[in-house]
Amino acid sequence: MDNLLATGGVTGPGRIGRVAIGDLLKRAARRFPDRVALTDGSRQVTFTELERDANRFANHLVQRGLKPGEKISTICNNSVEFVKALFGIHRAGLVWVPINTMLGAADMDYILGHARCALPSSTTTSTPRPTGARRWKRVACR
Repeated sequence: MDNLLATGGVTGPGRIGRVAIGDLLKRAARRFPDRVALTDGSRQVTFTELERDANRFANHLVQRGLKPGEKISTICNNSVEFVKALFGIHRAGLVWVPINTMLGAADMDYILGHARCALPSSTTTSTPRPTGARRWKRVACR
């Protein structure tokens, strides 16, 4: 399984071949529409809700002018919004550059400076931002 992508994925009866990350959620939402996909504290989100919100976020990114293949970085804590952003970014065909919230500002600036992201963003207002905060935008995933 180490070479899953290089070999074209797992194929055969009842198995899927290559599939985009953004499409995995679509398949799950069709198969398990009312099943709980995520739990964040007392908050629960079904596959259908997660699919809808990821699509909204993907459309929002495309409307902002981002093109498939461009990079977008995120800094956010583990949350429902984090997962919505992850699927939305992939659904829009963008390249995801995650930044760990435990990093210091200098490390975040280093990653941001070298990744050359079209849109560095944060999904929450409470997450720390690098010293070049003016380059960061808050992008809502709701």
